[in-house]
Amino acid sequence: MLSSDDLHGYQRRAAEFVKTHRGCALFADCGTGKTAATLTAIADLFMTCDVSKALVIAPLRVARYVWPFEIGAWSHTKQLRYSLVVGSAKQRAKALRADAEI
Repeated sequence: MLSSDDLHGYQRRAAEFVKTHRGCALFADCGTGKTAATLTAIADLFMTCDVSKALVIAPLRVARYVWPFEIGAWSHTKQLRYSLVVGSAKQRAKALRADAEI
């Protein structure tokens, strides 16, 4: 299992950017670790009680497959609960009310 020590320097800087710029976005090439950096920032913000929920907007494939995998792959993020907000209006509303941080 990966830990926050396994993040690259640029991922640590990205995580710090997310933590200090509310409502921001990260734009970088595919496979550069945006998800891990964002998850690290979210986990840190939850630990300090600065936020209680985070909304992540991602392409459907990334939201369905990459985020769940990445959440479980890192020791400092595996405790985070997520709710995938897709489907009909009723399904999306229910997903938004789920007991989840992300």
